[in-house]
Amino acid sequence: MGHWNLQSIPFKVAHDCRVSQPQSGGKAQEGVGMSKARDLILQQIGGDTIIAELKGQTKYVLLTGRAVYICQAGLLTTTALNQFPLDTISSVEISKSLLAVDMQLTMAGGTTSASNIHGFIARALKPTLVAFKPNQLAEVNKLAKAILDAREARKVENNRPANSQSSSMARLTELKQLLDAGLVSKEEFEQTKRRLLGQM
Repeated sequence: MGHWNLQSIPFKVAHDCRVSQPQSGGKAQEGVGMSKARDLILQQIGGDTIIAELKGQTKYVLLTGRAVYICQAGLLTTTALNQFPLDTISSVEISKSLLAVDMQLTMAGGTTSASNIHGFIARALKPTLVAFKPNQLAEVNKLAKAILDAREARKVENNRPANSQSSSMARLTELKQLLDAGLVSKEEFEQTKRRLLGQM
């Protein structure tokens, strides 16, 4: 994985959380709040690998292999950090208006969409909604894709032990059939059975 070099706002793909500070973008005051938001997220994630990060209008979004972190960094509200585990995210909705590109995380069982939330303050306080500048549409689309890709990778990772367990059970069943047919000795059966059970 490498870095995406984008013009307006930095969007990075990194190998670990020792990622260099994002390039400064916009006003100096905005950068300070976003820097604090990013630092707060980094304290929370520990050693998790950073997949992507993107600065919104009032929130900072950081994606790891386990969760999406959204930190409020505005002047009107205190800094608030929300963590959304990938396996609880059912979809990512993007909408564009003249003033913003909105990215809304829909949680499993959730029905709220960005179009139902009116007013700047109400939108800023919605933890699963992040407003970006209109010129960030391409970066937001990449971030949404990265979130969905990470969610799918997480599903595969979570299903792997179950598949390994069912595979071991199938091999154990086949081994028992070989024992019953007299094609393997009781000792070979017990030795292989212990090995297969140890893998589960």
